[in-house]
Amino acid sequence: MSNPTVAIYWDFENLHAALFEELHGTGSYRNKDRRFGPQDVLVNVRAILDFAASLGTLSVNRAYANWQWLARYRDELADGGLELIQLYPRGARASADVKLAMDATQDMCNSAHIGTVVLVGGDADHSAVAQKIRESGRRVIGIASEQTASGFWVRSCDEFKFYQALAARAEGQALDADAELQDQARELLAAALRKALSVSGSSEVAPGVLRASALRLDPSFDPAHYGATSLSGLLERFSDMIEISADDMIGFKSGASAASRPASAPRSNNYASGYGRERSVQDRYEYVLYRGTFRPLPYPWWRRGVECYEEAIRVHGERYMPTFEYWEEQASKQLSARGLDADPLMAHRLRGSLWALRQFVLLPDRNGVSLSDSVWDKELTLLESVDEEIVRRLLRYGLAPLDVDAVGKILFGPEADAHREEVIEAISIVAEELGMKEEQAYVGGESAPPGDEPEGEEPAPAE
Repeated sequence: MSNPTVAIYWDFENLHAALFEELHGTGSYRNKDRRFGPQDVLVNVRAILDFAASLGTLSVNRAYANWQWLARYRDELADGGLELIQLYPRGARASADVKLAMDATQDMCNSAHIGTVVLVGGDADHSAVAQKIRESGRRVIGIASEQTASGFWVRSCDEFKFYQALAARAEGQALDADAELQDQARELLAAALRKALSVSGSSEVAPGVLRASALRLDPSFDPAHYGATSLSGLLERFSDMIEISADDMIGFKSGASAASRPASAPRSNNYASGYGRERSVQDRYEYVLYRGTFRPLPYPWWRRGVECYEEAIRVHGERYMPTFEYWEEQASKQLSARGLDADPLMAHRLRGSLWALRQFVLLPDRNGVSLSDSVWDKELTLLESVDEEIVRRLLRYGLAPLDVDAVGKILFGPEADAHREEVIEAISIVAEELGMKEEQAYVGGESAPPGDEPEGEEPAPAE
């Protein structure tokens, strides 16, 4: 492989959909009226191709989509020389993922000259093919929007680029990096430099060595993601900790080798915090749940609906239902008996969210479905188990410390203030289960609900 080349595979509609939802809101691309119609050009094709060209000669440039609605990309696709693979909707799920994976693995077997593979626009579904390609000795680079880049897929690649950083670089712009991102960059570079120095046994390393060390710790490391145009430009921001010698060697300043975030603080998740730069904390939390196929429904209807699902199965003789459809029917009857909306579609969506939160299990021996062990064995109500699982998802995604108010609004909507103690209790229970201290798990628990004034004190007059 004297002259390795580059193969690039585009899950094109996946990337387009992510950028569409970034503009119009989470879940907006699933709206049939918006999805099945001519789509505006959102993807900067040239930005990705310029990056791929910097890696070597491009030998495979293949994009997968149902191109019927993406015709406005014609000029960009033609200029980029993409080979377009038409996928007709057959009702099969993730057909682009399957076809892309089959073609990529076949090319690895038949084309020994391919040294680097770039996977564009996918999400965690591409983790398996990325791992297989790496097993063949190729280097894998993933590209996706921050909105869809799951941590598992990022870790499956040798290197990972966020689309937003590539697009900003191509347009001669720099991304804004807030204080949280700067802290992450500082922590990552400190850890990478310590590791590189320990391996080399010296007090300084070359920039390339530091960059490689940072990529091993976090494949998505890219100075552009932190608003810098180069590694040296990023390092200059941390001149109190890192110094660059006259011959461009990098080392810690005297007495600064331990500079990083305190060990007691949980490590943040780049993929969540990056997505949330310009979104509220609640939006970020809802997005994480949405990626797990949990669909928030109107409050307080959905909480009453959960109670109806539980009641329907508890009154059943053997505590299980023969089919999902029968369970939905029984839950709808419970809803109707309580004077609540018994719309079958709403009941179906709620059941889907309960499934996404793993609140019931299949019983192959009895050909039916029952509540999960977390409900039966822990003697929780289904609603308590749902609350704890929502919190568990957020903590495991790396969003700690959780904002009590934001979690409360997800669980209790406009009545969040009245249920603050319940929210704190749910977070505390899950934190203990995960081995976290309460101060690591949440913030905001000490503040009083708006409008509550301490007894014996008059509100301060407005100035």
